[in-house]
Amino acid sequence: MIIEIVIGIFIWQQLNNTKFENKKFYIQVKWQILYYFNIRGDLMVEKRGQAAMEFLMTYGWAILVVLIAIGALAYFGVLNPERFLPEKCLIASGSGLFCDDYNAVAGSGITVRVRNILTESVTLTEVVVTDPSVTCTWTGSTAITADNTADFLAACVGLTAGQKIKGDITIEYSKAGGLARTTTGNLVTTAA
Repeated sequence: MIIEIVIGIFIWQQLNNTKFENKKFYIQVKWQILYYFNIRGDLMVEKRGQAAMEFLMTYGWAILVVLIAIGALAYFGVLNPERFLPEKCLIASGSGLFCDDYNAVAGSGITVRVRNILTESVTLTEVVVTDPSVTCTWTGSTAITADNTADFLAACVGLTAGQKIKGDITIEYSKAGGLARTTTGNLVTTAA
């Protein structure tokens, strides 16, 4: 490239320093050099454009394959987030009730062990676990003294073994001599 520039500068100087009869030859050479540089410049632009296009096409196809693979995994349930949810039982903290333990058994229902962390006794009148596929209910009247627990078996219809339960817990209770209150929470488990 440097040699071509030096030759071009030399011919350009010769063109300006020559007599009229030799100028015709040098003008022709000058246009050939300009044409050569122009063609080379265009080729360089085309090659750069081709390289950019090849880069985009290569990575574009790779990204498309990855998206199709992720879509297939999601379609067949491999990436289902329900499979990776940890088991938990939570009751709203302001109620003074705590979910100490839980168990789901196909055919019978969901057992929830509720701890009273208040300094006074409470009376539970209803425990309901609502899942999109099943609803489990316990009704009655059970008193839980301060810092003690009680188990509540919420009967379910249609609960099968291996079924994942991701539901809301609703508990109706009252403090000694107080009005009825309702608290909510979440339960995530698998039926045995």
